[in-house]
Amino acid sequence: MSCLIVQSDKTLLLEVDHERADACRRAIAPFAELERAPEHIHTYRLTPLGLWNARAAGHDAEQVIDVLLRYSRYPVPHSLLVDIAETLDRYGRLRLEKHPQHGLVLISTDRPVLEEVLRSAKIKPLLGERIDDDTVVAAGPQSRWAHLDKVDLADLVNEPWILTPPDTWIYMIVAEAFRGRGLAIPKACLMTFSVHLRAKLVTTGPFISPFPKSFLHLNEHLPLKVLPIDLPARPWPIAVVTLKNRTLMPVAQCFIDQVRDFTRSLGAGSTPGKKSS
Repeated sequence: MSCLIVQSDKTLLLEVDHERADACRRAIAPFAELERAPEHIHTYRLTPLGLWNARAAGHDAEQVIDVLLRYSRYPVPHSLLVDIAETLDRYGRLRLEKHPQHGLVLISTDRPVLEEVLRSAKIKPLLGERIDDDTVVAAGPQSRWAHLDKVDLADLVNEPWILTPPDTWIYMIVAEAFRGRGLAIPKACLMTFSVHLRAKLVTTGPFISPFPKSFLHLNEHLPLKVLPIDLPARPWPIAVVTLKNRTLMPVAQCFIDQVRDFTRSLGAGSTPGKKSS
C-alpha cells in the first residue's frame, strides 16, 4: 500500500509516517503546493500555477502523471489526469518575446488560441499590426526576388521552387494559392520532406521555397528573406501516433478517446443528419 491519496478535487494527501513518504515528497514537490502540514497527514494541492512552474522547469505531463500513478494508494481519477495533461499542454502556446525589428511581439504555436486572443475586446487595443501568417515563401541572398519589395505570385510560376511532396500540407497550401489566382502550380526542381535541406539550398542558391513561420523564427540566423506573398491561412492537421507493441498509459488512452469523441461531435455538427464514422 502506497503513501499518497490523490483526490478528484486536486488535493493530495501524504501519509507522513509511511516508509515511502520522503521519496514521494521529493517527487511531488516540483508541481504540488503544500497547503497544510499537521503531524500525520500533509495536504498538497495541484494548481495551474504549480503545474506551469513545473513545466517551465522541464517537467512534462507524462512525468507528473507517472509520479501520481506510482505513489497513489488508489486509482487516480481519469478526469484529473486529463485535466493535468490539458493544463500542461497549454504551456507555451502564447509567448511574449523581444524581436530585433518589431520590439515586443506575441507569438503563438496554436492558431485557434491566437485568433481567440486577437478577438478579445480587452487585449485587442494592446496589440499592433499582425506580422505574419502560418506559412511563408522565402528566398535566399542568391535569388533576385530577395531584393525586391514587391512580388506577385504570377511572377513565380516558372521560378526554381523547392517543394514538399504533393500529399503534404505545405504543398497543398502553395497549390491552393496558385489555383486561387488561376495559375499553374509551379514545377518543383526538387521535392523533399526535409525543411533543413530546403533551407540550406535556398540559402546558397537561386531557389525559393515555402516554410512554416515557426521555422524561420527559430532560425533567424539564416539569411532567408520572406517574400511579400499571401498564402492561404490554414490550421495544420494533427495526428495521434502510437508505437507498435507498446502498451499505452491509461491517461494516453483516455486522452485519445476524448479526442475521438470531440472530433466526432465536430463532424456531426458540421454535417447535420450525417452519421460520423
